[in-house]
Parts: sequence; C-alpha cells; structure tokens
Amino acid sequence: AAHLVLLSRLTGQSRVTAGVPLANRFGRRRRNAVGYFVNTLPLSFELADFGSFAELATEVELRTLRLLRHQDFDLTAHAAEIFAGRRPAMLAVDNAFAYYKQALGFTLAGAAVEWVDVPRRYVKYPLSITVENADGTFRIVADVAHTIAASRPVDCYRTILGQVADRPDRTLDSITLLDRAGRRRVDALLNERRPVDPGPSLARTLAEVARR
Repeated sequence: AAHLVLLSRLTGQSRVTAGVPLANRFGRRRRNAVGYFVNTLPLSFELADFGSFAELATEVELRTLRLLRHQDFDLTAHAAEIFAGRRPAMLAVDNAFAYYKQALGFTLAGAAVEWVDVPRRYVKYPLSITVENADGTFRIVADVAHTIAASRPVDCYRTILGQVADRPDRTLDSITLLDRAGRRRVDALLNERRPVDPGPSLARTLAEVARR
C-alpha cells in the first residue's frame, strides 16, 4: 500500500498500477525444478476510492491473495483482447514490489559469494522495492533507475512508512513525501527570505523636504 502511495505522489496520478512478482510454481514438478518461473502481474488501484491508508492496505492484501490463483497467467499472450488497440510491447510493467518472509541470501557450499553492483541503467524496472522480513526486522531493498534517482524515492518511501506506522487510519491525501527537514528545505528554496531595508520613515522624509 505504501508503494502505491509512493507511485501516486511521484506520478501525480490517483490511478496507479504496481507489478507483483509471483513465484508461478504450481505443482510438485515446478516447485522442485531449477529455473526462473517468476511471473510479474499488474495490480491496479484508484486511490481516490479509499478514505484511509488502512482501507487501502486491507484491499491490497485481498487482491494480492486473489492474484495468486492466476500467477501463471500470460499477460502478453492476452494483451490484444485485454488492451484493445495497444501494442503488447507497450504493456511492460515499469515498477515492482515484492515481499519475502525471510531475508534473502545466496550460499554455495565450498565457494565464496561476492555481490556485484549493477549500474542503475541496467535495472529491470525504473523502480523496484523489495521488503525482507528477517526475524521481525524489515529490510528494504530498492532498485532505482538514474532517470528518477533525483526524486529520492527511497527517502520518500521511508517518510510515508513513518506517517502510516503512527496512524494507519490517516487519510491518503494527508500523506506527504517530505519530512519536516525536507519541508523546511523546500520552503527555503521557494520562499527565499532576505532582510528588507524599510528606508526612512514618512515623517523623516517630509521633514527633509521641508528643510530643503
């Protein structure tokens, strides 16, 4: 739900769509097979339909559970009938959110594992957020393309989470992307305050004219 609010604030749109990566491993054969079966499907929401963040979060959970029944659905193959008049190539999901019940790790017996940094221009989606639950400690991993890095989406995401954690019943329109320090910086940029010289008073000006 916080991811959807972030998308709405970054795009200025009330209708937003998030990509949800699904395991797509129905049956014993797929569960035990080695390979990549993940299928990312879209979830679309009109945020104007929800009065509070808590309502949105409840609906997100419900729709995600429903989506699990269709995790092998081939969106591209049915694009022509679902999105009449649009080219399938234009239907790629541009953001994704995934939640894991455990911390992600990669180990190989007898071998050392080294993480390799990937340049921003190579990330699969312009914005991808993964949350890992490591024994009650939540770790947020974000892949952000260079095209939107200036908007600081990770900082915005933390700010949104901080607001809704304190008040889940907060209305969506009251959720902001900036914390107090950020609002002060924006205020200073937009409303530059300089000392104003009031000049001589009217009485002093008139007295000077009279003397002349």
